[in-house]
This record gives sequence, structure tokens and C-alpha cells, in this order.
Amino acid sequence: MVANEIARAEATQTTTTTVLDIANKYLSENSALYSDILVKDKSPSGNIAAINTDIEKINLLQTEITTAILDGLSGSDGIKVKIPFGNILGLPILLNFGPNISYKIAPVSNVHVRFEDSFKSAGINQTQFSVNLIIETEVLYSVSAYQNKINISNSLPVVQLLLVGEIPNNYANIQR
Repeated sequence: MVANEIARAEATQTTTTTVLDIANKYLSENSALYSDILVKDKSPSGNIAAINTDIEKINLLQTEITTAILDGLSGSDGIKVKIPFGNILGLPILLNFGPNISYKIAPVSNVHVRFEDSFKSAGINQTQFSVNLIIETEVLYSVSAYQNKINISNSLPVVQLLLVGEIPNNYANIQR
């Protein structure tokens, strides 16, 4: 059904844009909060010896971001879609012909927010550490008598650090 595919595309685009706008706005307004989620332990020489995450602040961020996203999605009046009558019939010869039929898609959303961290080699005795915000949104929407579900996943970088260790006098890169 052409109307269903158009509705699916509109719901995906609108949901993705809304979720990313809300998350970016929250992160920019609360930059002090999310920069404190990392606790850096330093060695006596002043180098970073370990990185720990503040679980309490991560849980607070997850809750607040989830709430902000759900509020933003539920505050929507729905998605207005206009489809030419010929598209609804599904006949290729009539595509894009006829008056526009307007209807509203009323999405219902479920949001899961989590943080994911990773370490990646970035050179001789250098490691890149990053924390990403993963937002998974499940959107249910109806078109006529059909109910549909889409899953959307977005990832936003929250913290990126380059950890530089001392460079040894000798180095051998042996690969097997």
C-alpha cells in the first residue's frame, strides 16, 4: 500500500528529527552535567591511570533525556500527510494524479536511552575513549485500518578523549 509507505517515511523522518533535536538541545543545555560523568584517576606522575564512569550521573542523564524525548514526541499533534489520490489506488499509471487526500498519523512512541563506551587504539601508546548516547525509538502509527511499527536507532557522541601514554624507547609492531 503506497499510503502506508509514505506514512512510514514521514513517521521515520519526523521521529528521527524530533529525537535528535531534543537530545542535542538537552546535551548542550546540560554540558556541565555530562562532562562530569567521567572520573579520571591520575597516577603520581600526573598521567591518567584509569577512567571510571559516575553511574549515578549516567542514570540521571538517561532518565532526564528519556523524559524530554517522550514529552517532545507526545506533545506532537501528529504527522500530516498529503497523498495524491492516484497513489492510494496503487496503479502505476495514476501515480501523482488526482487531488491530494490529507490525513494525520498519530504516532505512539516508546524510547530506550543508554550510554555505550568504547576504547580504540589510536597509535603508539594512544587510546581513543568515547561515550555515545544510543537512543532507540519504537514508533507505532496507524494508517486507515493498518497499524504499523518501526524501530529507529540513533547514536550521538557525548564524550571523546585521546589518552596518550608514554612512548617507549623501542617499539615493535608484530602482526600474525
